[in-house]
Amino acid sequence: MAFVSFALSSCIAPPYARVTDCADYVETPSEYHIESAGRAGMVTQQEHSFVCYATVLSRAQLESARLAEGRGANPAVTRFAATTIDDQEMLNRRLSDIAEQHEGILAPYGLDAPHLTMLDQLNSLSGEAFDRAYLQDQVQEGEATMAVFRQEVAEGGEPILHRFALDLLPLVEQRLREAQTIIDQSRS
Repeated sequence: MAFVSFALSSCIAPPYARVTDCADYVETPSEYHIESAGRAGMVTQQEHSFVCYATVLSRAQLESARLAEGRGANPAVTRFAATTIDDQEMLNRRLSDIAEQHEGILAPYGLDAPHLTMLDQLNSLSGEAFDRAYLQDQVQEGEATMAVFRQEVAEGGEPILHRFALDLLPLVEQRLREAQTIIDQSRS
């Protein structure tokens, strides 16, 4: 299902938005040298990178949580997934709104190859095996998201994106702790 929605979004997305590999997206020469004055501040390579990685990570967590809502065996996993869906939808909405306010910042459409592979792997599992894999992925994604947000807080120069990362970093940290707690409890 995630692949179908990704394929459809790619078909209707403008050509410049089809990039789903953030490393390639932010390092191509034409994109790397873009610095344009946005309405709220200067848009630099750091902001392009932050928006791309934050968007892809958030969408991956959202899609895997949607799978977990229906496939999770442990009620704690399905509750965690439901909360993750709410949090990631809010994060995506806010980040999209911010990106739309700035000339020169484009949020990518779809997911990158590693996240599509991760979703395919999750989709092939069920029961406790699904729960373990889903929670491990949530921990890995949470750690990656934390690193991206911390980098924006430390290096980001655009005030609105900096504030967004600063405001949401505690939520990202909390979600990571919750996933780890469920893992620890399931081992007991």
